[in-house]
Amino acid sequence: MNSDSSQAIFDSASPDGVASQEGLHGPGVALVIAIGLLWLELYYSVTPVWIHGDYYEYAWFVPPLAAFFFSQRWRQRSQVECSPFGGLVLVVAAGILLPVLFTIRAFEGFDPSWRPPMLLHAGIVTLLSHWLVWKYCGRRASLGMIPVTIFALSAIPYPFQLEQALIRVLTEWVVQAAGGLFHLVGRPVMATGGVLEFNGTKVEVTDGCSGIQSLQSLVMVALCFGEFFRVSTAQRFLLVGLAGAVALTVNVGRALYLARIRFDQGESAFHAAHDGVGHAAFAIGGLCLLLITRALIGMEGRKRKTLRRTQVKSS
Repeated sequence: MNSDSSQAIFDSASPDGVASQEGLHGPGVALVIAIGLLWLELYYSVTPVWIHGDYYEYAWFVPPLAAFFFSQRWRQRSQVECSPFGGLVLVVAAGILLPVLFTIRAFEGFDPSWRPPMLLHAGIVTLLSHWLVWKYCGRRASLGMIPVTIFALSAIPYPFQLEQALIRVLTEWVVQAAGGLFHLVGRPVMATGGVLEFNGTKVEVTDGCSGIQSLQSLVMVALCFGEFFRVSTAQRFLLVGLAGAVALTVNVGRALYLARIRFDQGESAFHAAHDGVGHAAFAIGGLCLLLITRALIGMEGRKRKTLRRTQVKSS
């Protein structure tokens, strides 16, 4: 499949396409309810990680936004693709799926922190959701839902090994960058392991301050902006990559600011400022991604205008 056809399928439910004028009747209602229940049950199964984990507070925003994006894509699907949908398909799918999900839920309930059952659960829900849309509206509509699915999956906890590897790498980068910047302004701060030290006062960059939370939440924001503004596939990949760079940058700034408070004003001032600085870092990162998204949209608009002018001149 070439890039043009891939992009066409990816944006098959874009606002520029022909929206379906049919309402939700019978099979369509059953389909949307079935998909909604599948995802609600999945999200319910991972809420213990959202509640008790240190890095997934942002995940509470994902379900309502994912439902909104799905509704937009559903209304804008191509009417010509829709076909009769047998209720028997739902019955058969439920009969096959329920024992499997029951078994997975048993493992999830046994140990809520064990990630493989969660990932398997998410994979099954994803595949079944796209298969149901495929059966009802065809391949093109199913593939057009991929951006919504990717966004919806941003609330699912990362594999534990990946999460820990990211924490180690981000901690090292943040500490080394912050230590280097302190040296640039003439402050001999020692950066060793996950600790910044100055005149015997130590500031430990813990797991929660490593930047993993900023990375995960800003990747979610990048996926959200990509779908909300319906940017191109390449621009969505670029936004996700830039989300990582923005997360690292704002977290280095956060570490610098908090370490300076700890060194100059003491531990009580450090703890008082900690949470507020974290929220400010997320807000700044989100604003940066919004500005980047708007810039990408402007560049794409100028590119299209230039292309149209070239075509007019050539004709």
